[in-house]
Amino acid sequence: MQITEALLSEPGEIRRFVQQAVDHWPHLLAIHFTLHSTRVNIDDY
Repeated sequence: MQITEALLSEPGEIRRFVQQAVDHWPHLLAIHFTLHSTRVNIDDY
């Protein structure tokens, strides 16, 4: 499906998707930094 079609036909769906992305973004960022710092710690040993 084209993004423009989705925006025109289902503005509520897009808004819900964006809201979910915003809600999950800090969580994903925390996971990314945790994995990165863990990898750095393993490399140091």
